[in-house]
Amino acid sequence: MPSRRLRHIRPCVTGLASGITGWFRLGTDVRKDRRPVPTLFRFIAFLAIVGGLIFGGMIALVTFVQPEPREMVEIVPPAKLQPR
Repeated sequence: MPSRRLRHIRPCVTGLASGITGWFRLGTDVRKDRRPVPTLFRFIAFLAIVGGLIFGGMIALVTFVQPEPREMVEIVPPAKLQPR
C-alpha cells in the first residue's frame, strides 16, 4: 500500500516575492510547526489589501490633482427652445 503524503503546490516565484506568494499558495502546509491559513481568510485579506490600494489611490488623486476651471459652451438647437 503506498504511503499517503500531504500534497501542496509550491510557489513558482523565488527571491523577494517568495514570502508573499508563499502566504497565498494553494494546498496545505507540510511543516508541523505552522497551521495552514484558511482560504476564506486569505481571500478577505487579499480583498482588504486591494481595497486599501484603491482607496489610497483615490485619496492621492483628491489631494494632489487640482481641476482646471474653464468655460463650457453648448449650442442648443432652436427646435428644442420652442414649446410643443
